Amino acid sequence: LFGELIDSVEQFTKERGLTPVIYNIEIKSRPDQDGILQPAPAELIDLVMAVVKSKDIGNRYYLQSFDVRQIQEVHNRYPGVAIGFLTGNKEMTLKENLEKVGFIPDIYSPHYSLATQALVDSVKAKGMKFIPWTVNTKEEMKTLIDMGVDGIITDYPNYFAELGL
Repeated sequence: LFGELIDSVEQFTKERGLTPVIYNIEIKSRPDQDGILQPAPAELIDLVMAVVKSKDIGNRYYLQSFDVRQIQEVHNRYPGVAIGFLTGNKEMTLKENLEKVGFIPDIYSPHYSLATQALVDSVKAKGMKFIPWTVNTKEEMKTLIDMGVDGIITDYPNYFAELGL
């Protein structure tokens, strides 16, 4: 369960004297699956937030989703919670994506193949962090780090140590 995962990570980092982690919590949902595979947005976000608030993790988390309904729900009902917008749609511009979202999220998180220096600069100029996904080679990581991204989502976090980061 989600709460057990948090407990496990918190215990692991504390026992080893490691820096507490920041949780990247992705809400996976699709509008056509409301009431079938997941609750409607308000209920789903309430369930996630109930678990988060029951743990002693302060503000060491952010919620992200491809489904704008989820992040709009967080934005409207849980002010102060950091929000990330995930996108992989190469047909939509930054401006179009932000219009769709309806507010400026804390984090803009596109697929790494969409990252350009101009996009990174535009995102940062709007006050957002730029955190691309899913970057799974050291070469791609180096390229993105050189662009000045604020973070990287990867399946291979061990590569950061190998890169000396």
